Amino acid sequence: MKYSLVAACLLLSGLLVFLHAKGIHGLFSIGGEAVNTRDAITSASQQTPTGGAEDNEEENDDNANAPLVFEHVLPYATAIISADNGPFTFDLAYRYSETPNARPNSYKNLHRLTSLALTWAAPNLPLSLSAGRTFTPLIERNIFIDGGAITFQKEGLFSLTAFGGLSMPTPYEKALFNSDVGPSYGGTIQFSGLAKTVLHADVLKKGDTDQGSVAAGVTSQYLKPARISLTSVYDFNTHGVASLSGNGTIKLYQRTIFLLAGGLQDQKIDSTRYYEYYVNGKHMSGSAACRFLLNDNIDFVFQYGVLLYADSAKHSFDFDFRYKNASLALSRKMGNNASAVDVFAAYAVTPLKNLDLAAGTGLTQYTLTTMKTRRTSFTASLNASYVLFQNLAINSEYQLLKNRYFEYDNRLFAGLLYRFNR
Repeated sequence: MKYSLVAACLLLSGLLVFLHAKGIHGLFSIGGEAVNTRDAITSASQQTPTGGAEDNEEENDDNANAPLVFEHVLPYATAIISADNGPFTFDLAYRYSETPNARPNSYKNLHRLTSLALTWAAPNLPLSLSAGRTFTPLIERNIFIDGGAITFQKEGLFSLTAFGGLSMPTPYEKALFNSDVGPSYGGTIQFSGLAKTVLHADVLKKGDTDQGSVAAGVTSQYLKPARISLTSVYDFNTHGVASLSGNGTIKLYQRTIFLLAGGLQDQKIDSTRYYEYYVNGKHMSGSAACRFLLNDNIDFVFQYGVLLYADSAKHSFDFDFRYKNASLALSRKMGNNASAVDVFAAYAVTPLKNLDLAAGTGLTQYTLTTMKTRRTSFTASLNASYVLFQNLAINSEYQLLKNRYFEYDNRLFAGLLYRFNR
């Protein structure tokens, strides 16, 4: 209850800033989302085990020819507002959606309040205070905090921030405030007084059960035309390095760019483009890429990557091509008793002055050699946006997804989008 009262006070203060603001910008969006899904695992288990092959084939034919009927037609709304009045700034970002199985089909919270913050910048002093739900960027550990922060900043020299509060609940939790896990707090420091070099360090303790973590990084363009970046995170829970990464880019002949990257990553949950989640074990990584810019309309990229695990390795070869508003990506992955082929394509066009159209598709064929199994994932999308007036547009999008969890997952979005800036 007390957290709701605090949020109400922040909202009221922000409303006062909004009503008397000298500058306001943001957007409002309202519309509907229609969903039609079929669980691949459930549908497979619902087949009659005693039925003959002819019966199953006849049932599959009926399903294939059945009309597409959306099971849910549900509203959504989005509001993003930023207003300033002298030393005060108010930020609000909120989305409401009644979709019961928003991808990855396990979201529980209909409300996503990602920003509700009031910031005060002291006149003639390098000091600012903020309160509410704010986003705090950290090295490999970004976090949303329900609390406050204080920042000392000298432009072009240093920035020092201390923050504390409650971590924001995930989409898998129904609570609006995360009051059961204990406080989260930390700080960041950034020093940019060196020539073309920025140093960064931060510390974070997230909840009662977390022992904390520290991170450090450096980005430098001192050796032009090269750009080098190094980061590292140490986790006190495991008493080891959670991540270590480095990358460098060098631009030659104005139209050729070379990129090198490498690192060490502790075990974490990863996902594919098809919303398939898996545990990615501790590994080392490395990649090398070359990008050629033939002209303003044509460029292509070749890349090789490797992931080294304790007892295995994965290799990947990628090719990306872009011509004006069209793009094509091909990928071949192999190793760890599996292989995959990925194909992605996208195209955007403006056939009329106020009409924008876009389409994209992706196909992956994954083969597990030890079990001699093969599965296919597919995604496609069609998007249209038409500007009715200067700041008002109609948006619509159709999405289709097929992976190992869903025989199909169809989504249709349609709504109005209003942008404002004054």
